[in-house]
Amino acid sequence: MEIDIRTLVIILGFTHLMQVLVFYHQFKVNKTYRGIGWWLLWGAAEVIGFGCILLRGIPSLLPTIIIVQNLTIVAGTVFLYIGIRRFFDKTANLKIMLPIAMTFTAGLLFFLFVNNNIQVRSVFISATLAIISFITAYSLFTDKPKSINAAANFNAC
Repeated sequence: MEIDIRTLVIILGFTHLMQVLVFYHQFKVNKTYRGIGWWLLWGAAEVIGFGCILLRGIPSLLPTIIIVQNLTIVAGTVFLYIGIRRFFDKTANLKIMLPIAMTFTAGLLFFLFVNNNIQVRSVFISATLAIISFITAYSLFTDKPKSINAAANFNAC
């Protein structure tokens, strides 16, 4: 059995779309909790980012699609971090996030237009997502209220 990339993207897109619907429902029901809107933005950005993969077959749009895809996926991960910080009634540390985002954007553009190297771009996005994810996990471990200790520890791991 072989699964091509388009099938995989459609499956990922569908699951992320379902996630957006769940977050939208949570947002409508639980508007009093801070941060949930940022989680909704995270899900929407992921849908857009993974959906862009389907458009990579159009040669004239390829550089634009690569930029939009990668920036929305990274932005979505930053939105998740902001949402978690807000949910815990903390402020997001943009002094950490902005340099990470700017370094990623500069690297993405350099390794797309100056030295077109997909392997380095892949390492760049993976490293950026890992760094933001570790910062988010750290926030889950350190800033959580005691009432959600078990759930936060499980999600951070």
